[in-house]
Amino acid sequence: MKLIKRLALDGIRKNKEVYLPYILIYGFMVFSFTSILLLMNADILKDFYAMSSIYYILKIAIYVMGIFSLIFLYYSDGFLLNKRLKEISLYAILGLDKKHLSKILALESLIISALGYLIGIISASVIYKLLETIFLKLMLMEGNFYLSFAREAYIISFLVFAGISLLILLTRIIKIKRKSILDLFKEEKTFKRPKGMVLSAIIAVVLLGSGYYLAQTINNPLKALAYFFLAVILVMIGTFFLFSSLSIVILKLMKASKSYYKTEKFISVSSLIFRLRSNAKGLASITIMSTAAIILLSSSIALYRSVEDVGSRQYPRDVGLASVDEYSIDQVKKIIKDNNLEARNIQDYRNMPLAFEKDGDTFKAKREGYAFENPNAMDDKAMGILVEVNDGLIPEASSLKDGEFLLYKAPKLADLSELDINGQKLRKKSDIKDFPYKNSGNTSIVSYMFDFYYLIVRNLDEKLSIDENKIVHVYNFDLSDEDMRVFREKTKDIQNEFGIGFHDDFVLEGYKLYGAIFFVGIFLGLIFMVATGLIIYYKQIQEGFADKNKYQSLRKLGIGEGKIKKTINKQVLVFFFLPLIVAGIHVAFAFRMISKIFVMLGSVNESIKITSFIIGFVIFAILYLIYYKISSREYYKIIS
Repeated sequence: MKLIKRLALDGIRKNKEVYLPYILIYGFMVFSFTSILLLMNADILKDFYAMSSIYYILKIAIYVMGIFSLIFLYYSDGFLLNKRLKEISLYAILGLDKKHLSKILALESLIISALGYLIGIISASVIYKLLETIFLKLMLMEGNFYLSFAREAYIISFLVFAGISLLILLTRIIKIKRKSILDLFKEEKTFKRPKGMVLSAIIAVVLLGSGYYLAQTINNPLKALAYFFLAVILVMIGTFFLFSSLSIVILKLMKASKSYYKTEKFISVSSLIFRLRSNAKGLASITIMSTAAIILLSSSIALYRSVEDVGSRQYPRDVGLASVDEYSIDQVKKIIKDNNLEARNIQDYRNMPLAFEKDGDTFKAKREGYAFENPNAMDDKAMGILVEVNDGLIPEASSLKDGEFLLYKAPKLADLSELDINGQKLRKKSDIKDFPYKNSGNTSIVSYMFDFYYLIVRNLDEKLSIDENKIVHVYNFDLSDEDMRVFREKTKDIQNEFGIGFHDDFVLEGYKLYGAIFFVGIFLGLIFMVATGLIIYYKQIQEGFADKNKYQSLRKLGIGEGKIKKTINKQVLVFFFLPLIVAGIHVAFAFRMISKIFVMLGSVNESIKITSFIIGFVIFAILYLIYYKISSREYYKIIS
């Protein structure tokens, strides 16, 4: 037993350049998982309005972290085991049987898992208060929490990571027991030449092209959501084919040129072909994880930055009221009058939403819910609202007659000159250049989901209502600070009953919800970024040991150190930054579809979304450069 313990500890010590990062990443996974569990169980977070949504978001994050931790730690341990197989096989040659080899690897696995878990659980316990404070600040909340630790969080965390460690341990033991000593000795160098490269390259183009096509051609947010995961799967599979075949086919075409036989190009292209063949899966994994990290980071930034914009669209004035009951509107006006309050910048109009079935150049009015049926047929539908203006913001409305309407629409949309609603014919009088309510109130999000038409009529009555379509009276206005204080006090008992809403309250609730999404998104993005960095580090270490003898042979052949270094720099740069470039292309094509999905969350400002994705990519690229510097330095150290 002493021998087994000594050999296990020596194995960890001699391979500390790969074991230490693994222990740290194990600890980071435990830290992240436990921290989210602790936040889920914070007592005060269960009490405020948006907690149900935030709790659901945190719950999703827990499942994602748990699954990702299992996959990533399992993958990383596979690299560690392959790194140790040659050494383990030498122990077997010296007389140790498989039972003892299994015990050595099992003890190693237990030691590094225990160290990683302790680092993670201690870090979570120490930093939890800081994370809690950051979480609250992002949601614009204040809280003086006593430092409480939920026992359930620690129990769940222990059981999850104990299960992951047990699976890893069993995999190690099974792998040793199933392979012969000779197989173990050869395992590290095994490589099979892939077949059917041209066919695989064609498949890569078809899969990536299909995913990109879906992302670029779908216009409706509901349809985008329905097809998003299909596009993701197509691009993910296409990425694996891209690195296993298409990139190699391109490099092989470079071999046909005369310049290929120059010393530097010959060495770099040949080395890249070999690297891509032997590391296709790893490069594809790095690309997919980089894409996920950029999208999570950028999406979180975009949603958090959209809160004020969403608030201004939902509540364009300080106070907003949208009611199907005229009594509520009358009572609010009475409170304003009785208390001598000055309502400014008033928006006062009645509207009714409609769905349209497009049949060539004609439109058939339908109930509102029709628009959301069958997402695959969204392109054959449109929406709009009938509006009765009471505030004089559309001067042309005063001259309308019964049966006439004014039309406002985007220039690209087909014209709407006549409409039949419940047997009543409405005819267009003229177009108007602007509609003062187009990006606000109860239509602000829906207007970005469909081709949208605004029809201003003289009088909106029940005869124009279809099935469940309701006429909604919208009354928005601004108040001074003092008047707002009085208005809140006078309406405190009827705000929920009448549906009175306030811009500032809506923004605050938005920060609570989107702040939680931002926090979780950054957390998950950080996990993907750290995991990507570790895979890159392991790949460079692996390549360093594989390339060491090759570059020594080149030196013996008389190739100068300068040319060798130039060749190394070129292939390392290509090998390293190819996943980042491909990930950037994936994100660029995915942006349009993601932007459409964000519309359903209220985020419709394109400039905010575009700049947020640029910021997210730049942040990730900077971290990627740091990974490059660290891992390439280790690579040069090994081959020198």
